[in-house]
Amino acid sequence: MAALFIILPAIGFYAGIRYQQKLIRINQIPVSSSQTQSNLSPNMLIIIRPEDKQDDLPMMTKTITDTNTVMKLYHQIEVLPDMPKGKLNCPLSFFVTYTLDFFQNDTQVISARFNPTGCRTIEIFQGKAKWVLGPKGTTFITTLQQTLELTDAEFYGHQNHKITK
Repeated sequence: MAALFIILPAIGFYAGIRYQQKLIRINQIPVSSSQTQSNLSPNMLIIIRPEDKQDDLPMMTKTITDTNTVMKLYHQIEVLPDMPKGKLNCPLSFFVTYTLDFFQNDTQVISARFNPTGCRTIEIFQGKAKWVLGPKGTTFITTLQQTLELTDAEFYGHQNHKITK
């Protein structure tokens, strides 16, 4: 079982994965990197869902190494529309969230937090937010749910799955 840990020393940031007692160093692409997201080719995805006691969902960590699946999800996020500006009225948001960390070998390409309820947003930790509504959002949600092999109740949470479909 893999576990993600983060150390924040006084001089910088370091993240790593402890997998079966082996430490793997994770490099991050600097924000000022000349590479754009569209010319990167992630080949690994780590998905983490924290425990959600309200929805009776256990913590889940899944590592996806099938390059086709990783690239499919990555490109589906890229084509999502940006969050609209201004004030939004969103449906009730429940507690389930997913963190998606995309890697190209040992370098983290993007880290994103997906909230499948409420406004259905993906917050990309490099300063962007995407809106997961509409046909492109439905495609992304379906692909992610099938990749995780979760039922609606297991994906959205038991109190929420009936109203999000």
